Formats: sequence, structure tokens, C-alpha cells
Amino acid sequence: MTLTAPEADCWDGMPPHSGSAQHLRRYHVQSVDRALTALEHLADADAAGMTLSELARQLEISKSTALSLLRTLMHREFVTLADGGDGPRYRLGLARLGDKAVGQTGLLDVAMPTLRRLTEETGRTARLGVLDDGYVVVIGRVDGPGFIQVQSHVGRRELPHCSALGKSILALLPEDTVREIASRTGLAARTPHTITTVDALLEELRVARERGYAVDDEEDSVGVFCVGAALIDHRGTCVGAISVTDVKLTPDTGGIDDRSFNASSWQGVQEAETSGISGQYLQSSSESSYVPNINQFVSQKCGIDETGEVVRRHAREVSTLLGASSALEGASLA
Repeated sequence: MTLTAPEADCWDGMPPHSGSAQHLRRYHVQSVDRALTALEHLADADAAGMTLSELARQLEISKSTALSLLRTLMHREFVTLADGGDGPRYRLGLARLGDKAVGQTGLLDVAMPTLRRLTEETGRTARLGVLDDGYVVVIGRVDGPGFIQVQSHVGRRELPHCSALGKSILALLPEDTVREIASRTGLAARTPHTITTVDALLEELRVARERGYAVDDEEDSVGVFCVGAALIDHRGTCVGAISVTDVKLTPDTGGIDDRSFNASSWQGVQEAETSGISGQYLQSSSESSYVPNINQFVSQKCGIDETGEVVRRHAREVSTLLGASSALEGASLA
């Protein structure tokens, strides 16, 4: 490693970014530290932002010093000024750097740790998908434990109208855009439960927006259900969705997680894919048969509403990491 002259001057046998107390004291710049602390306070504030007095009190400095600091940050567009009704209020203005940070990090890198936690919490396969040319493309996946695995290959396209990932994303698009996508990709009946009309799809998306998550109730594959929620970035744009997927293995009482997974269900999920558009299907770890001993593998997992809230909470977590404002909460699935 070759150091420039300034770097060599501050090397002192340890890298300039060393976290040792001695090194931090020697190269600590109080004004920079104060500015970064101010940004952290603004980031933790609600959508209304903070007043000059509030920020000065948090920083334990005079209002005149706080004002000079804020004006400097505003000049560089790190802070924005808004009229909060009770006087000027300051808010975070890092959209430009947010674009670069997300672009450098990537959605997959941001979301995968949350996807792993989602699988750990629910015991179900978790997936991350984005919309590409009207289709859903799965870009990340964490398999759940258990004898039966839901198969959906990373990188392949899925129809958006019959998947929880797709419906989560479509729910945040304008109606004209949804109609255009439906016209282009079609509303193929993957199973007897698939939505096949635009009006029915739009109603389904309305419900998804209201409750904060979307459901695929055996619409892509018989015997398989998914629950998904959208991911929102700092611009308020839906950039993808996460979901959990599982099978129905409980006694026949009607509704998701409550219908028996019978022989016809197994036959349906084994059908070969013919369109080039990926679906989800089941595979047991036994090569001799796709049919497990149902009595041994009855699902004891939480129901659809509880699952939806769990997925929604994890989607919010990813959205927060992407810089989504809490003000977007009411307008998004995340």
C-alpha cells in the first residue's frame, strides 16, 4: 500500500481510520463531529423535522451556533428548511446521497439480512423480488427449514398478477400502469384460484394497499400460499417486495392455512412448466415420492393475518434502511 505525504504524516503505525481512543483524540474535528451529530438527530426526528431550539438543545449549543451549522448544511443540501406552522423546521435532505448509497450498496445487500431474520421468525421460505419489464424477478431467497421445500429459482421471471411479490408491487402503481402490465403479460389462469380479470385484480390490489400486504392464496401453484409486502426507498418509490412462502397442511376448514393438502394438490404442484415463466412448486426430500406423511407434517405456524403483519414489519425494516420516510407509511405497503 502506497501512502501520499499527508497520509504518511498521520499514519503513526496505524491506519487513519483506526478506532483507538488515542488516535480519535488526535484527529478528532469537533465541528465535523457536531455536524454529523446534528444529521443523526434530524434523521431520528419525525416527518415534521426539528426547530432550531430543539436541535440546539439536543446538541447542547447556543441557537446562534446551531443556526450557523444548519445554514452550512443547507447550503450543501444536507438539510432542508420547511414551514411547520409553528415556525421554521429543519429536516434531513440527503436524497442525493441516498441515491448514491443505495446504488453502491444494492437492494440485495440491504435486504438479505432481513430476509434471513424473516425466515428464522416464520420458519418459511423468504424471497426478494423486483419488477422487470412487467414481470417479477426473484433476486434473493432464503430457504425455510423442513421436509418440504418450495422451489422457485432465483433469476427467473414470474407473472405478477398471481404472486404476492407481484401484487405487492402492483398495488403501489397507478391503475393505468397496472392495466398496461396486465395487457402485456396476460392474466393466465395458473390454478383454479388465479385472478383472471383486470377488475378483480384492481380490487385485490386495493385490499392489499389497505391491509399493508398482499396474498397469493394458491393462485400460482395449488397448495402453496405466499404473503408479501412492498419495499419503499427514500424517494417514496416502490423498488421491490419481500414475501414468505409455505404450503397448506392443515385440516379442511376453509381459508388459507386451513385446507387439507390432498392428493390432487400434490398432482397440481408437480405439473411441468410450459410457458417459460417460473411458478412455485413443492418438492419433498424423498426421491421416491412427492407426497409426505401429512400426519407428521401438519403445519402449526401462524395464520395469514399474523404472517402478513410479520412480513409487513420486516418490509418496513428494509424500507427504513433504504431511507424511506415515516411519512410514507400510510401510503405504502411497507
